[in-house]
Amino acid sequence: MRKLCRFLGTVISLSAIAYTAYSLYEKYGAKKEDDDDEDFDDFFEDASFKEGKGEKREYVTIDIDKDENKD
Repeated sequence: MRKLCRFLGTVISLSAIAYTAYSLYEKYGAKKEDDDDEDFDDFFEDASFKEGKGEKREYVTIDIDKDENKD
């Protein structure tokens, strides 16, 4: 009986250590998908994308009523 208790205690202890190591790896070590978005956010912080600067856009109006009469 003593050997069985020692074996179960060892298995439970090793399982707890393995679970803790895995949890810490997932929390701190693994690269998450959200980390990739940081580079994209830096792109829009550029001064040329701020309001009033950069290229002027030309807009085209679409006359929907005129297109419906052609059908």
